[in-house]
Amino acid sequence: MSEFATIRRDLLLNGVLAWPALSNRPRVAGLRALGMRIGTGVYVAPGCWFGGTDVVIGSGTYLQYGCFVDNAGPVRIGRLCSIGMETMLLTGTHEIGDAQRRRGLDRNAPVTIGDGCWFGARVTVTPGVTVGQGCVVGSGAVVVEDCEPDGLYVGSPARRVRDLG
Repeated sequence: MSEFATIRRDLLLNGVLAWPALSNRPRVAGLRALGMRIGTGVYVAPGCWFGGTDVVIGSGTYLQYGCFVDNAGPVRIGRLCSIGMETMLLTGTHEIGDAQRRRGLDRNAPVTIGDGCWFGARVTVTPGVTVGQGCVVGSGAVVVEDCEPDGLYVGSPARRVRDLG
């Protein structure tokens, strides 16, 4: 993608479509027009930031204010999820380099969130993580490894503290 095309996409994604005065219907229509696959009944609150358009959001899902979707790799969010404000879905990182420069080569890995999940505010999901269906992730948790379905995860790093029926 050319530099101009990237700037134009970012202005649309993170300027016009993130604008608080814009209602949800045109916001979601604009995200779809840019290539995101978004189901019916999805709500994307103002101030959500997207680093690209390789995003799938299932029907009935709600992204709260200020969510950050890195999008160096694909992001898949299931149906009927509630993603709390300022949640960060990170798909890009770096390998550890040598002593001269510790930031090494880029590494990207997808983030996948199963159907029916609920994330509290300011959850961070790191690259390559899959959160199984029906999970609850408590506010402020840092998810660094896969979460098995139907569990309550809290803390930094997030750990399963309870099975959910």
